[in-house]
Amino acid sequence: MKTRLAGLIAAVAAASAGCATRVPLDAAAPPVVHPRRPERVLLVVDDALRRASHRASRGRKTWVYPLGEALPALFERTLSGAFLLVAVAPDDASGDAFDLVVRPELVRFAAAVPPGVHLPTPTAVEIAWHVRDVRTGGTFRLAAAATDEPATDREVEIDRRLPPLESPRPRTTSGRTTVQVVEAPGYERLAARDATKAILHAVDALDQALRREVLGSP
Repeated sequence: MKTRLAGLIAAVAAASAGCATRVPLDAAAPPVVHPRRPERVLLVVDDALRRASHRASRGRKTWVYPLGEALPALFERTLSGAFLLVAVAPDDASGDAFDLVVRPELVRFAAAVPPGVHLPTPTAVEIAWHVRDVRTGGTFRLAAAATDEPATDREVEIDRRLPPLESPRPRTTSGRTTVQVVEAPGYERLAARDATKAILHAVDALDQALRREVLGSP
């Protein structure tokens, strides 16, 4: 009897562990657009990046961030807003046909399930771009760390450009304070928005660094 009970408990635990909620990042978030440069860029997206994910649990709640589904699109959109031609490939075999080869790396991603549905989800990310300048043969590594909290006026503007969440979340206002009411289990969408902000902040910093430090452009 004890053996059967232990087996039942293990089965329930396994089923609970396998039941996770996806936190869908906004891969269509609009990038900051610059006057586009003429360089041709090859964006190398390998299998490791496409498989990237983050799993966070608190009590019986588990969230899975499918980072590899959104990051390649966000990188491509950002580079396409800065350069006239951007191609995507799984490796740099054709890199010599381009001016620049950019291989992104997700260095760190941190986010936890908040203890309550009304609480934010502090999110931190570090991303690196490994750059090869085909014209000179030089290589560079650019890295940026960011959080979901805007640290500059530029990041505030990035957050403002995000489309509103499509969710039936009522708002109640008292004086100057607006309270957003979130009902479980949909509050992971707010976590997705926090993660998208953190990633966009880091990617924009990388875009600026690439233009400034590698290309000598403001």
